[in-house]
Amino acid sequence: MPKQIVVTALGNKIEYATTNGKGLITGKREDITDEAIKAVFQHLMEEHKRNDKGEESFGYGFKGLGEIHYHPPTKDRNNL
Repeated sequence: MPKQIVVTALGNKIEYATTNGKGLITGKREDITDEAIKAVFQHLMEEHKRNDKGEESFGYGFKGLGEIHYHPPTKDRNNL
């Protein structure tokens, strides 16, 4: 059985799970939500640096879905 990264319908968690190859979880699963979000954040932050964006944000757009961005810290913005 293949392993996939999936988003659960009920809990909205990101999981690494054994599936039937069509996204249906059929076996062992592991919640990787926090790790996945941290990895995406780190990726966006590094791409921002590599593209020398300064105080500009950097992100990706997904047609029909929206956008995800990294905004570098500034003196005017409170960090979360």
